[in-house]
Amino acid sequence: MQVFERLDLVLEGVDDLRFTSGLWLDVFVEIIEPLLGSLRDVTRLALSARPALRALGGQIETVDLLALEALRVFRPEIFMALHDARVTLTEPQSYYDRSDKAQSQAAIDQLLKTAGPDAEIARAAIRRLFPAARTYIENNRYGPDWVNSWKREHRVAYLGYLDLYFGRTAPTDLVAFQQSELAFARMSDPSAFEEYLRSLPVDSLEPVITGLETYQGEYPAQSVVPATSTLLNLIADIPERRNRGMFDLMRPDIVVTRVVIRLLKQFPDEEARDAAVREIIANVHSYSSQEVLIRSVGRVEDPNNALISAECTAELDDAFLHRVLETPSANPDREWNLFRVYWLVAERQQEAYVAPTLITPTEVRALLQSASSVARSQSDGTRHVREEVRLAWDGLVRVSGGEGKLMEAVQRLRRADGETALVVLAEKYAAGWRPEEF
Repeated sequence: MQVFERLDLVLEGVDDLRFTSGLWLDVFVEIIEPLLGSLRDVTRLALSARPALRALGGQIETVDLLALEALRVFRPEIFMALHDARVTLTEPQSYYDRSDKAQSQAAIDQLLKTAGPDAEIARAAIRRLFPAARTYIENNRYGPDWVNSWKREHRVAYLGYLDLYFGRTAPTDLVAFQQSELAFARMSDPSAFEEYLRSLPVDSLEPVITGLETYQGEYPAQSVVPATSTLLNLIADIPERRNRGMFDLMRPDIVVTRVVIRLLKQFPDEEARDAAVREIIANVHSYSSQEVLIRSVGRVEDPNNALISAECTAELDDAFLHRVLETPSANPDREWNLFRVYWLVAERQQEAYVAPTLITPTEVRALLQSASSVARSQSDGTRHVREEVRLAWDGLVRVSGGEGKLMEAVQRLRRADGETALVVLAEKYAAGWRPEEF
C-alpha cells in the first residue's frame, strides 16, 4: 500500500491526466514492481517521473509514461535500447507483408541481449507497451488497423507519441493528429467544427482531415450531415501538394471523400443515407463538390459499393445536371474541378450539349486550372523526377464549344491576369504544341 501511496503523490496537481486503470496492474506487476527494491526506490521514481508527467500526462497514457520512466531511472541501458529500436517497436506487421524482417528481428534481439538478466522485463515492455513488436518474441501479430486505436488511446505503441516522449517536441504528424482530435471534439457543434478547421493554416488541412478517419464508427450521428457539408466545402481550400511522390495518389478531394464515406456509414440503412445526402448536397456551395459527393457515394463503378440507392443517385444526377445547365456557378472561385463538371454534362447531353458562355475571367481560370495536370516521369539511371504541366486540351475544346470559343475565353483571361503560365500554356496548345510522350 505504501508503494501506491507514494506513487499517487506523483499524480497530485497534474491536470488532465490520461490514466487507464485497466492497463495499470499488468504494467505495474510485470515492468515497474520488479525494478523497485525498496520504498526509497519508489520515492526516487516518483520524484524522477513527475516532470515527465507534468509535461506529457495530458497527451500520453500515464501508465505508459510510468513504465518508461521506471526503465529510464533504474535500467537506463534498456531505456536506451528501447530508444534505438523505437521504429521496430512501433511498426505494425501486415499479414500480407513477406519482406525480410531480419534487421528488425536483430534490433529486438539486441534489446533483449542488452537487458541481460532483466530480459523478461524487456519482454514485458514489448507485450504491454509495444504490441506491434510482439511478432518478434511470440506468435502474435498486430496489423496496421491497430494504429488508429493506439492513436486514440494516446499509447506509446504509436511512434508519434513515443517520439514525443523521447524528444518532448511533438513531431509533425503528431501535431496534425492532435489538431484532428480537437476538430473531432468540436464535431457535435457544426459552427465550432467549421470555425476550428477554417482557423488552421491551409497546409494543415489535409493531414488534419485525414486524421479524422481515425474516429470511424465514433462520429456523432447528428454531426454527419453538417460535418460532411463543411468538409466538402473545404476542398477548394486544401492546397495541392506538388511534391507528392510518384505513387502518392492522394488529392484534396480524395482526402475529404474518404472521411465523408466513413461519416455516412454511421447510418446503417440506405434510406437514412439517401435522406442525409439529399440534405448535404443542398448545403454544398460548389458544383465541383456536389459532383464528387454524388460520384463517391452513388455513381460508383461497382453498384454493390454504393452507399445510396440507385433511385437517389439518378434523382441527384438529374437535379445536378439541371442546375449546371440553368445557372452558372455562383462561386466560380471555389470551383476546384469545373472541367469535370462541364465534361460530365457534355457526356450526358451529347449532341444537345450547349457550352457555357465563359464570360468571367474567374470561371475561365477555374476551368483551365481544373483541366491541368502534372505528368511525372523518371529516366533509367537517375533519381530525378521530371515534371511537365499539361492541359486536357481536346476536352477543353469540347466543353467550351470549339477551339475558337475557348481561345476567346483565354484572351479574356489574358486581359485580366496578364501573361501567366496558365495563359501561355493554353496559347501554346492553340498554336499546335503538344507534349512529348514520356
